[in-house]
Order: sequence, then structure tokens, then C-alpha cells
Amino acid sequence: MSHPMKQRDSLWQVVRPLVVGLLSEIRQRPWLHRPMHAMAVKASGHPVASKLIQAVLEEHYLTAYEYDSWILANDTLSEADRTAIARHIADMPTPPTISVVMPVYNTDEGFLRQAIQSVRAQLYPHWELCIADDASPGEATWAALQAAAALDPRIKLMRRRTNGHISAASNSALELATGDYVALMDHDDLLSERALYEVAAELESHPDAQLIYSDEDKMDEQNRRFDPHFKTGWNPELLLGQNLVGHLCMYGGTYCGRSGASEKDSKAARTMIWPCGSPSGLTPLTFATCRWCSIIGASAPALSLFPSWNWPDARRRHDAR
Repeated sequence: MSHPMKQRDSLWQVVRPLVVGLLSEIRQRPWLHRPMHAMAVKASGHPVASKLIQAVLEEHYLTAYEYDSWILANDTLSEADRTAIARHIADMPTPPTISVVMPVYNTDEGFLRQAIQSVRAQLYPHWELCIADDASPGEATWAALQAAAALDPRIKLMRRRTNGHISAASNSALELATGDYVALMDHDDLLSERALYEVAAELESHPDAQLIYSDEDKMDEQNRRFDPHFKTGWNPELLLGQNLVGHLCMYGGTYCGRSGASEKDSKAARTMIWPCGSPSGLTPLTFATCRWCSIIGASAPALSLFPSWNWPDARRRHDAR
């Protein structure tokens, strides 16, 4: 007996091209496109309608069944894989220390603990987690951070006296960093267990790399991954229009000195450093190190199945593909 989800998704694979073709015809008729667009905007407030609209508009849309199958085939580690990774790390002549920089502000304690635990669970042990509390109100956030730091000496903390928002808090966390490279992580992100290992392995192959970024996806409140973002190679024009690199993103020393700008602004500025074409110091990873979870109360606008929800620089789970 076939899987009901597979049956549904197989049907959608047949229906979707017809819907996309109809949409293409509608777009060629402005008198029809305008009211249809207004209807779609109004309908997008409903989760089911939002999912349908996203699926139609998403060029590289994968059904839930397809993505689950892809994860099983391409992004699931066996014990043999973990043993091989441990052996590779042990054989690295000079394994780099990666400073994971995390600005924190009034984060849900459960999400914060999970984010920190995802770093502590890394297969690659040569890291430090540098956290700046951006003057969170009350004592709950700071207490949670202190409890986490007491469990692992690789966790470094500082508490800002005034709220400076994400750029200032990131710079404060960066001041704690002593590693060879810096990776950016939000306070409710989640790293997959292989994420930092994949960065270190890439650095071993390309020691001149100054910027490494990975694919990413999202995770819902049932811990199910969805909406993968398989990123392009180096594309400076695209980067000027959107955050191409996203998370997980690692910077070398050349790019770690810039301060006073948001993550979005700094990426646009860094683009201008390089000439046209692919810079020798930039390396895209070929797997999704980042998962963002769609969770109520996050700070960046959601592009997920739940338009009334937000994801922070959202609850990303970094996970390397």
C-alpha cells in the first residue's frame, strides 16, 4: 500500500505545472492579474492558502515527502559516518578554532538552551561560543546563560549595560573571540551536529577561504524540516538584492574587523570588495548547515507555511549538507 503523503505529493506534482501555467497566462493579462493578485494577498493570511501560494511561486519547491526522502538519502549520519569524521578530525595537523558569535536578547529560555546545546553537540570539538547578552530585561536570560557556561568552559559570556541591537551586540560578542575563524549564529538557531566539522574540512581543503556559507532550511514546531534553500555559487548581483549567504556563514580574519553595521549591510559592503566573478577566498558548502525554525515570536518576517508567525534571523538550525 502506497504512502498517503507520497500519493498526495505525486498528485501535486501533476497539478502544480497546470497551476503554474495558468498563473503565467493570468500574468499576461493585467486586467485579470490585478484582482487575482489582490485576492491572493488576502488569502495568504490563511495557512493552507499560504502553503498553496508558496508552492506555486517557489521555483525549486520540494514537497514534504520529497524533502524527507532527500534528507534520508543525503543528510543522515550513520555511526560509521561519525567514526570517520572523528578519525578525520584527529588526523588534522592544525585544526582551526572556530569562534561562534551569538548576540542574545530576551530569548525564550527553551530555544536558547537548545541553540547552545546544538553547539555543544558538535562533532567538531575545536570551537568557542562567544555570547553577548544585549541588556535583556530581567534576570532570566542572563541566568540561563550562566547556567550554560558553567557546563562548558568553551562558552564565553559578556553582559551589555545598554541595549545596542544586533550589530552592537554582535561586535560585543566578537570581542570575546580568540579563534582562527568566526561563525555567526542567532540566539535561537540550531546547528546540526556536523556543521562546524564541514567548515573545518572545507578550510583544510581551501586554507585561503575567507567566507564560507551553506545551504539552509527551516523547522516547524514539530521538529520537521521544510523549505530548503539550496543556494547558488558566488553571485554578487544577487547578494546585493538579498542575503545570499545567510547561515551558516563563516568569516576569516580579513572580514572580521568591520563593525557598526547590521548583518545585511555588512554583507552588501563586503560584496563590493571583490571584483566580478568568483573570489578565490569564497567557498560555498554543498549541504544545508542551517535550519531556521518557524516559531511564534521570532524577529524576521516569515516566508514559511505560517504567514502570521515569524522566524528570527529566525530559529535557524544550521546543518551542513
